[in-house]
Amino acid sequence: MTHPLLVHPPLVEIIAEVRLEDDGAPSKGVGVQFTMPDDAKFVSFGIAVGHQGYTNLERLVPPGFPVPHGAVIYRYRRPNAEEPTLYQLGADVFTANALPPYDSWTSFRPHVVSGLEAAFAVGVLTKGRRVRASLKYVDAFSGESLLGRTPSVFLQDLLGLNYSMPKCMATDREPRTLRFSTESYCAEDAIFALEAGAGKKDQADAVILNTTASSSLRAETVESILEKLDVLQALLHDAFLELIERFPGDPSS
Repeated sequence: MTHPLLVHPPLVEIIAEVRLEDDGAPSKGVGVQFTMPDDAKFVSFGIAVGHQGYTNLERLVPPGFPVPHGAVIYRYRRPNAEEPTLYQLGADVFTANALPPYDSWTSFRPHVVSGLEAAFAVGVLTKGRRVRASLKYVDAFSGESLLGRTPSVFLQDLLGLNYSMPKCMATDREPRTLRFSTESYCAEDAIFALEAGAGKKDQADAVILNTTASSSLRAETVESILEKLDVLQALLHDAFLELIERFPGDPSS
């Protein structure tokens, strides 16, 4: 029997990201650093993924504007508006994204591979460079997937939280703001981050759950990055099943 929270998958987006790190260079003692991006690599990447059908190019930052390191500058899509995958490229960052309908990590993985191959081919990623690979799932539980609970009760059950509010806040009305955030080291030297809170999906009340796992490595090959992402995906998958097993139904059945 399929777990009730998996009958209507709550996934909003999955994001595989590779972000360049500073290779241990000493800090310059400044906060956010800005750069003037060279569009040549972005255009070359666009040509490479264009051969895969990603011919719609969107610049998210106006030309001539300085860009914070790590910010996305270009988005690459297929002309079909219903195509669920896309790429993003920016100042020291690459992402491969998928939107519903999302089948599985196995079906999404080739999209990530193709994007990484293009990034290496045009010099966006270089062999031996230290990077941080991360995988992020964005889920939104609303409507039937709330299982008859209000967002606040659903969130407490999902995370196993038990808290009491001051009397002045103890009312029957839903909280105006409800958020929970935590980050910790976990297996395989990865960092696991979880953010959850009340929000909206299609104008309806929802619980938004962001789970991210990331790890640092030397980007020797496309496969070395994929192996790391495989590990991170397994961590996130197990964590998600562990969370939803608090609800009626058996996630392993």
